[in-house]
Amino acid sequence: MKRWLSLFAAVPCCCLAQVDPWNFPGQFPQFRDMSGLPGGGFGLTIKGDPSIRGAMSLSTPIGFSLGSGRWNLGISSRSVNSRPAFFSTSPRGSTGSDGTLQLMHGVNTPVGTLTGSFMVLSSARDSVFNLQLQLPSRSDKVGYSVGVQNAFNRPHAASDLVPGEDNLSRSLFVVGTYEFLPGSFGSVGFGTVRFKGLFGNACYLLQPRLKFTAEYDTFGFNVGVAHTLGRLGSTGGRLDNGDFTIWAGMVQMKRATVTLNFTF
Repeated sequence: MKRWLSLFAAVPCCCLAQVDPWNFPGQFPQFRDMSGLPGGGFGLTIKGDPSIRGAMSLSTPIGFSLGSGRWNLGISSRSVNSRPAFFSTSPRGSTGSDGTLQLMHGVNTPVGTLTGSFMVLSSARDSVFNLQLQLPSRSDKVGYSVGVQNAFNRPHAASDLVPGEDNLSRSLFVVGTYEFLPGSFGSVGFGTVRFKGLFGNACYLLQPRLKFTAEYDTFGFNVGVAHTLGRLGSTGGRLDNGDFTIWAGMVQMKRATVTLNFTF
C-alpha cells in the first residue's frame, strides 16, 4: 500500500510538457492519451462501479459515468516512439515521454449521473475541466452519455508549446456503449473539435483480470491490454473496494503508453 501511495504522491512531478515530434496545430496532442473521462484507462460498469469487467477505453469516451460518490485518480506516460520511456520531467525541449494526471468524481443529479474531472496536461500547469452525464436507461446492457472536454475552453490546452496552436479546444460529444458479451463492450460516439466526428472503442475480456482494448479516436487507432491488480482488502475502509488497473499499449499504433488508475 505504501508503494502505491508513494507513486501517486510523486504524480505532480511527473506531469510532463507535451513536447513530441507529432505536435503541430490541429492535432490536440495533450488529449491523445488518457481522456480525463470515465473509463479512460480503467473499467467501469453501467452502474458506475470500477471493474475490469466493465467498459473501458483510453482517449475516447464511453457511455458510462462514475457512480455517485466514486473517485478516480490516474496517471499516464506516453513515449515519443515504440520504446517505453517514463516520466521525463524536463519542462521544455526534447523529452522521451510525456504524461497526464486525471482526477474525477461522480455524483447523482435529477437528470442522470454526472462525472466531473480535472486534468493536468503538462509541467506548465496546463489543466482543464471535463463533464460527462450518463442519461437514465432501462437497459442493463446499454448506456448513453453526453459531455464536454475542456468545459471552460481554456486557450492553448491542445498543446502549450506548439507554435500556432492557439485554437480553443472545448469539445462536445455524445456516446453510447453496449455490452455484446459478458465483460466485453463496444462504444460509438460523435464529437466536435478534438474528436472531429465519429469515434469508437471496444474492449474484450480475455481472462478474469485481463482485457484487450482498441479504439479509433478520429486520428488513428490505439490498442492495448489492461490488467487489474485487484482489491486492496486490508485497510478496513471503503478503499478496500477500490481497484488498481494498469493499461499498456500503443497510441497511434507506434507510441508506447502506460497508465495506472486507482478507482474507488
